[in-house]
Amino acid sequence: MDIQSSALTSSIVGLKRGMENVRKDAQDIANTGTALLSSTQTLAEYSPGKSPGKSMGEGLVNLIVDTHQVEASAKVMQTENELIGSLLNEMA
Repeated sequence: MDIQSSALTSSIVGLKRGMENVRKDAQDIANTGTALLSSTQTLAEYSPGKSPGKSMGEGLVNLIVDTHQVEASAKVMQTENELIGSLLNEMA
């Protein structure tokens, strides 16, 4: 018997997208650090406002947002699992 609710489908999609975005955010953060090191001659010449691409702060904010998305999707999945368990217990 294949029962798949819209809540389960949404939580699976949310988990997948969230994890993909977390990986991308981590890569963006790593690339920002690498770009900063390779684009500056010395630390004395470093200027945070002149970094290419996304800023490290933007990458960290995106990482936090996407982490919350993954946590929320997991909570939806957990809640649905508990609801189905309760319904099965009532029917038994």
